[in-house]
Amino acid sequence: MSTSAILWSALLIAGPAEDGPSAEAEGELSVGLGGASADGDAEASGKKKEKKTKKDKASKAKDRGDQKWIRRWAPERNMGELGIFGGVMLPHPRLELFEPSFDLPDQGFKPLRRYAPEGGARVGYYPLRVLGLEAEGAVLPTKTDDGQSVLMWGVRGQLVAQLPFWSVTPFALAGVSGLGVSSDRAAVGNDVDLGFHYGVGLKVFFNRWVGMRLDLRDNLTARRGVGESVIHSPEALLGLMITLGRKRSEPVQGPLDTDGDGILDPDDECVDVPGVPEYNGCPVPDTDGDGILDPDDECVDVPGVAEYKGCPIPDTDGDGILDPDDECVDVPGAAEDKGCPIPDTDGDGILDPDDECVDVPGVAEYKGCPIPDTDGDG
Repeated sequence: MSTSAILWSALLIAGPAEDGPSAEAEGELSVGLGGASADGDAEASGKKKEKKTKKDKASKAKDRGDQKWIRRWAPERNMGELGIFGGVMLPHPRLELFEPSFDLPDQGFKPLRRYAPEGGARVGYYPLRVLGLEAEGAVLPTKTDDGQSVLMWGVRGQLVAQLPFWSVTPFALAGVSGLGVSSDRAAVGNDVDLGFHYGVGLKVFFNRWVGMRLDLRDNLTARRGVGESVIHSPEALLGLMITLGRKRSEPVQGPLDTDGDGILDPDDECVDVPGVPEYNGCPVPDTDGDGILDPDDECVDVPGVAEYKGCPIPDTDGDGILDPDDECVDVPGAAEDKGCPIPDTDGDGILDPDDECVDVPGVAEYKGCPIPDTDGDG
């Protein structure tokens, strides 16, 4: 069976997903006692409308059509699969499939051609979303190296493990197989060998019923010759499958919680991002982006540091020297004096850097020194 035939069948059968939301009509009739006010009726009607709106949201959340395609047709429990497939196997040159006979050269062994087209069918049952059992049968018409026709065939049973979260579903499998040949005695005769196989693949579920599947496998069988090890015969398969047993609606109870934060979507203002109830389902904010969340930040709108509870490092005296480096926090000063004012030790109004007599009051004309009395007459 050719790959193009399988693809063409898939396009003909695959149709758009059905199951739109079913319309439901609800009606209520209330009979009031005498004396009931119009305001009371209006309030009751408003509450009923609000409840109905919430119910509609919940019902809508259950509808499969509201989901993105990538999640809409993910595998479910208790699903069945029926499929057909085609592909190719590459038989190993030492594949031990022949009917031994001592009256023939090499006891009747002949290598098979290095490729064999393949077609078959399979059936599967998946009691769990992640795990299932399959059985399949296939025929592989081929020839020996000297051109004689041989019909290879195989029956297999396998365990399949899959990741059931998306409509595109990766899987792995392993199982036991019986691989045989049927031909004239002049070719290789009739024989069956036990083998093992394993592989990986991908399923694509187009809608409720139809999907495609790709398998890449390796078949382990006996090597020609007593006491020899196993050999490998790779295989690639592409198939069309029909799925059975899907539920008509997604088994979701109530509204969805898309981001999984415990706050249902109707009450969540940040549906795609996990958050907290205090912020209506949104993450705890960091308004100024300083890495300190607003509840712990005393300066919400200004970037700061943790040591000052989210506020900037202060400069109390405004001298441009931050408090941790300022030895005179409350008095403006200079950097060379570690944030303190330039000193005037002798209090003569001339700052120490300009005062040549730091410890004695003087005058500016004499660079901070006292007016001299050269002749000592006072």
